[in-house]
Amino acid sequence: MEKIYTIILVDDEDDVRGRLVSKISQNSNFKVLGSASNGYDALELIEKLSPDIVITDIKMPFINGIELTKIIRRDFPKIKIAFVSGYDEFEYAREAIELSVVSFLMKPVTVDDINEFLSKLKTKLDEEHSFLYDETKLQNLYDASKPILVENIFKSMLYQDKITDDTIKQFKFLDIFFTGNKFLLINLMFNSSDDIAAFEKKRIFLNNLIETSFNKYSFVKSMRLNKNTLILINASNLFIRDVESILYEIIIRMNEFSNIKLQVGVSDIFTDLKEFSYAFERASKALEATKYLNVGDIVLYKDICDKKKIDLSISKDQMRDIRYIFKHGSKKEREDLIKKLTTSTLIEQNSIINHQYYVANIISFIYDFALSLNIDISQIANENLMDTLMSFNDLKQILEYSEEIILKIRNYNKDNTKNKADDTLSQIIEYIDNNFEDPQINLESICDKFQISVSYMSMIFKKEKQTTFTKYLVALRMEKAMELLKYKTDKIIEISEQVGYNEVYYFSHSFKKYTGYSPKEYRNNEKN
Repeated sequence: MEKIYTIILVDDEDDVRGRLVSKISQNSNFKVLGSASNGYDALELIEKLSPDIVITDIKMPFINGIELTKIIRRDFPKIKIAFVSGYDEFEYAREAIELSVVSFLMKPVTVDDINEFLSKLKTKLDEEHSFLYDETKLQNLYDASKPILVENIFKSMLYQDKITDDTIKQFKFLDIFFTGNKFLLINLMFNSSDDIAAFEKKRIFLNNLIETSFNKYSFVKSMRLNKNTLILINASNLFIRDVESILYEIIIRMNEFSNIKLQVGVSDIFTDLKEFSYAFERASKALEATKYLNVGDIVLYKDICDKKKIDLSISKDQMRDIRYIFKHGSKKEREDLIKKLTTSTLIEQNSIINHQYYVANIISFIYDFALSLNIDISQIANENLMDTLMSFNDLKQILEYSEEIILKIRNYNKDNTKNKADDTLSQIIEYIDNNFEDPQINLESICDKFQISVSYMSMIFKKEKQTTFTKYLVALRMEKAMELLKYKTDKIIEISEQVGYNEVYYFSHSFKKYTGYSPKEYRNNEKN
């Protein structure tokens, strides 16, 4: 049976309302519940009868059609509204669009107008009704939402001090039945600096990997918890070593997929789902222990629950050796130091080692070294150093990675210093080449101009030009003097001044020392 949609008519003219009623066919799947001559009466009828549609005039006393529509939109948003008016004005049409009015009928309204309006409206209402109330669609939506509902129940259980039978019964209503009486809860975490899209792609891969790896067991449920993933498994017919083996395979395959390191904490076995929150607490403690030095990436709560936590310290002498040898020592000296530090650090057998203080000292040294050379550490390492060093489970790895960063800083500084020296020397050479005729130019004046020390100036000249500043300047002046003597007829005293010599006798002495000839002899030889 088709649904009958109900209508209320609102118009301040009785005969208009009567004509509208007469034009709505009895077989049109629409029924007029009532009519009102003004907006106030219309609101009372709407509240009392809850119609599907309101057809209203625009110009009415007390409350006009525009104001009535705004109230209906606010208080009865599901009702469809149509305007009927004798005024073909743009302002009304604009308001109708803004108020999402379904139709704008012009008076006088014909039977065809009404039938066309109701036909289109019926199609729209049928589609909405089918979408909202179709049993098959509702069941499909319910089935699709079951995993989310199950996950929400589990999440609500995480922080409950006391889980009741009523909470557990909720799973049965969702067709979730637990077999066996032994369970394990796994808390799995991976850190990623990716954007949300890339992160979710990796999480989807991980969830599929979990489902595939544990699919032979009777019940496995994985759920998201912030950036972590929780896995509840039926452990009735499962050995712990089997769980560890599966988890190691997941870690390896995840690393192959995205080069991401997973860390896993596993609760002890529990026999009642009412212990779910306690199992979560233990799995979380096991996960926290993966950050410690002498444990692996998979930690079982039973293996760490009785162990004593010890903070790994670093002595002043050890720190002094690290600072000096990492900065200045040879490769052999660095290797010997790392071996000495790792073998001298004794770890008690029944303990877990928190290396945060140790790492903090190492990072402080790295940052101090970079700062002393005016190097931004982000130019050396893109990753967060604290997170990276804390992710290592072995002291040797920490020291070797720290050594690698220090060497990168040393090499960066070396390359940067060379680039700066090259740039400074280029500027100095350009200045000398353009000003060699100035008799006042000398080593000290150049150093003052470029704000460098005499020793640094001498060093870069010797290193890059394999000569001294003085020899370079003299050679430049002599080569220019040779050119002038060969091609110009200027007097020797004038040429002397043109290449930066105030004293012609000193010029002649320097020229003969450089060429083996006096300026006059050189000119005569070149002419002959």
